[in-house]
Amino acid sequence: MWLITVYVSPLTPVFRLFFALPIALAVMRWQWRTGVMTAIVASLLLTILVGPTRSVVYLMPYGVLGLQQGRAWCENRSWYRSVFSGTAICTGGLIFQLLLSSVLLGENLWAYLTIQLTSFVNTILDIALSPLGTFMSAPLWLIQTTLVGVILLNSLVYTFTVHLVASLLVNRFGCALPEPPTWVRKLLL
Repeated sequence: MWLITVYVSPLTPVFRLFFALPIALAVMRWQWRTGVMTAIVASLLLTILVGPTRSVVYLMPYGVLGLQQGRAWCENRSWYRSVFSGTAICTGGLIFQLLLSSVLLGENLWAYLTIQLTSFVNTILDIALSPLGTFMSAPLWLIQTTLVGVILLNSLVYTFTVHLVASLLVNRFGCALPEPPTWVRKLLL
């Protein structure tokens, strides 16, 4: 699936939901050690097929997330615990990808994102406050806090969606997931 997303980029958001599931299934059906070996072998295969950079980008959020989700589901942890721990892993993975890309490009991408978001927020503030006759510029700490918040929200939505996909698919493979909360069960019906 990872190889397909390299060449067919419009499908990347859909396929991205399935990246962590094979490793999680390996952990659930066999053991932690098998999941680790699955993550390593997948990374080695991706190194051969698409290069070391892409394999590291796969391993950091998706491989580690698959290991964590498989362990959480085996131990029958609640959805809240596994979603929030998965969110922390995805956030760390996105920051790792940002740092790796910054190193490989030789540019500070965090500064670039901050500049772009500052421009956007200042434009919104100008439009919103111009009828009042006041103009304001957003402080840097607010911009960077917003950027971290957007990364956290992205990770939370992604991890929750992976849980939804897993709850629909994993039972067909002979593995049981913990029961979702009642509001999620209503959402799935």
